[in-house]
Order: sequence, then structure tokens, then C-alpha cells
Amino acid sequence: MALGGLALAAVLRQVTRLPQAWVVAGALFAASLAAYRIGAGTASGSAAYSGTTAEVIGATLLATGSVVASFIMLALAERISLRRVLAPLLAAGRLALTAYTLQILWLALLSALRDGAPDDQWWILGSSLVVVGGSWLLERLMGTGPLEWLIHVLRPRPLGSSVSARSDGSR
Repeated sequence: MALGGLALAAVLRQVTRLPQAWVVAGALFAASLAAYRIGAGTASGSAAYSGTTAEVIGATLLATGSVVASFIMLALAERISLRRVLAPLLAAGRLALTAYTLQILWLALLSALRDGAPDDQWWILGSSLVVVGGSWLLERLMGTGPLEWLIHVLRPRPLGSSVSARSDGSR
């Protein structure tokens, strides 16, 4: 998965024009479908969450194609001035650590309160909209999410970066 992420980062840097992006997304989706179809013909199969090689490769290619397709949609939205409409979704992406953490805690709380009942009801899944809206509000009010801020503050700094040099060269 880490190698897939590195490959995705390299692909996204290269996919700057929409015609090429469509080709890349289409190729990734086709390769994903091929991995699933080939895996389905084997003894181990390729069922969702099976952990078979075909399923992992297919899911990775599908996720990568989805990311490229998301970049295409964002580029198209910017062309027709829809960035403002997409602001809540973009904020949830920029505050992913906070958003995912809140979503997991929310689902855990609901599970505990509901004695482990399934969380696939519409009102529970719809609560994701609250997380998206909350991310947008946090970004507008604070500029970042609390967990993103904490990671920024706690990240290791390069040696010597905490000491600023004066204009006269002395420290």
C-alpha cells in the first residue's frame, strides 16, 4: 500500500491536463476490474475484504483510480466556478485526521449506546454530513483541525531550525 501511495503521488504530479487524467483514471479502473475478474477465476477468489492478492491489487487500483477521478472532478468544478460549493468536502479532506477521528468516535459511541447494533442505517450514515460540515466550520474558524494543529506543533524540526539567525549573522 505504501508503494501504491508513492506511485499515486508520482501519477498525480504528472496528471495535470484533463485528457491525460481521463486516460489514467480509465486505465486504473480497467486494471482494477481485470484484477478482480482474474482473481474470481482462481481458487482463492477476489471477494471484497477477502485479503487475497487479487482483491488487494484490485482494491488498490480502484482506490487509486478514484483519487485520480476526484482530481478530475475538482478540476472540472474549478473550471465552472463550483469550488465554493465543494468547500465543505475539501475541508474534510484537509482535516482528514480530525474528521476520521470524530467519525470513529461517533460510531463507537453509537455502537455502545445501541448495544452493538449495526451502524448501516440511513440516519447514522447521514451523520457523516455533520462531520463534513464540522470540518468546514473548524477550518473557517480555526484554519485547521485540532489534531492537525497538534501534529504540526509536535512534529520534529530539523536541527538548528529553532534558533533564528539575526541579520548581522550573530545568534
